[in-house]
Amino acid sequence: MTDNIIDNSWIIQLIGFVAVGFSFAIFQFNKRTTMLRISMCGQILYAIHFMLLGAMTGSVMNLIGAVRSYLFAKFDGSKKPIVLFWSFIATYVVATILTWHGLISLLPMIGMITGTIAFWQSNPRYIRLIGLISPPLWFTYNYISGSYAGMFAEIILLSSNLIGIYRFDIKFKFSKIRL
Repeated sequence: MTDNIIDNSWIIQLIGFVAVGFSFAIFQFNKRTTMLRISMCGQILYAIHFMLLGAMTGSVMNLIGAVRSYLFAKFDGSKKPIVLFWSFIATYVVATILTWHGLISLLPMIGMITGTIAFWQSNPRYIRLIGLISPPLWFTYNYISGSYAGMFAEIILLSSNLIGIYRFDIKFKFSKIRL
């Protein structure tokens, strides 16, 4: 899994760290389409990063995730066709089978499925709450794959999500309480 396609590991990690910037930004917005567009950009960079690391399950999951983010941004509210949701779940399962590298391949699959469930939601609050599931799975996959940028990204992603939960869900909720 850690057989790099190119020898310049610092370039591989740099690509991953650029994607980290997008990961941080996702949860700092309170508009679903903006969150999805930022996610799409980051996932394209992560796909390249994982491909160069030789971690094909992670690469393919991120490519599918970028398509998912693009298509989910096109549909809002009740206009979302449920077949789109189930198509992505099935695509992640098939892609995992095709890129199987042992039980480790289940980590990004489950991470992407929970991300699909999160971004299917119309309410950014639910996106943030369900988004708490994926980072520990991806952190473990990144560790095993040799993605330092990915490990850092998951820490940033989880932190950013928690900050977003505080800013938009907790702080806002308590600011409405009148004593």
